[in-house]
Amino acid sequence: MVQEKGIHITMLGDFVITCNGIPLKLERTNTTKAMQALQMLIYYKDTGLPRNVFMDALYSRDDNITDPANNLKVTVSNLRRLLQRAGLPDVAIRFQGGSYYWQCEQPTEIDVEVFQAQVKYCRGLQGDALAAELEKACALYTGDFLPHLQAEDWVIAAAVHFREMYFKCV
Repeated sequence: MVQEKGIHITMLGDFVITCNGIPLKLERTNTTKAMQALQMLIYYKDTGLPRNVFMDALYSRDDNITDPANNLKVTVSNLRRLLQRAGLPDVAIRFQGGSYYWQCEQPTEIDVEVFQAQVKYCRGLQGDALAAELEKACALYTGDFLPHLQAEDWVIAAAVHFREMYFKCV
């Protein structure tokens, strides 16, 4: 269920950011480098992304890139402008201690976190209560994790993790 106030981010089955109930149109496609960077930053928001890991994930397959460090800076700069143009309130991309972080002051709900929390909640239940809560968890899983980026290593690992959680619930 999408919350009306604050920011809701969908990563299962699609990638959509909704602000106060209104879906934001950030780019024409969710596969540009800036959008990939955004999706990574959101997913790793609690731990941050070390600069070298971030660079590798975005540019390791592109032989035409001569200066990945500079390209990362440009991508992050473009992402900051994109977020500002979209009118996403109180959101920042910050660099601290060698890592990049997604920072949002608005109440934020991310579907993968809600799904994981529901699955974790089910662990202490039994009987009919367990069945009802597992059904809620299954309803939260609306498709593979970021299917448009299914060739990316970090997405494959997360997608397998969430799919296994879902199958255990089923």
